Amino acid sequence: MKFYEYKAHEIFRKYGIPVPRGVLATRPDEIDDPPLPCVVKAQVLIGGRGKAGGIKFAKTLDEARDAARHILGITIGPYTVRHVYAQEMLDIAQELYLSITIDRSARAPLLIASATVFFVFFALWELNRYSNSNDAWTMARGILYFLVALGFGIYLKNFKRWYK
Repeated sequence: MKFYEYKAHEIFRKYGIPVPRGVLATRPDEIDDPPLPCVVKAQVLIGGRGKAGGIKFAKTLDEARDAARHILGITIGPYTVRHVYAQEMLDIAQELYLSITIDRSARAPLLIASATVFFVFFALWELNRYSNSNDAWTMARGILYFLVALGFGIYLKNFKRWYK
């Protein structure tokens, strides 16, 4: 199941989970009262938006509209950007990435968390790679790889703080 970021925010808000305020737009002039400063984000169902030019920062209304003008219509992966979300900019102390997937061998949901998004993808890849195996060691190796990756991700995320 995939959600646009703004849709996920709507769902979280409905259940009382705090999320940044934002304004959805299909045209630059629809951004009339963004929470400033803001981040204007392409709404596409794929990662890599920032590297593709789909995320821009704005301090003023004019900058937000200009960012939307640049983002709307660009192609990110197989998607053409038709919506942008001007979201309030937050001072983030730490990011955590969370994924819920199905472990087919256990026939149960599996929660994966990491301080670095790369390690979530690595863990999902390892889980999928070994999920059809009945070999306990093979499954254990996949889990071990995940735990090492998780630990390494937390280490990298905190390196500067620990070694000042």
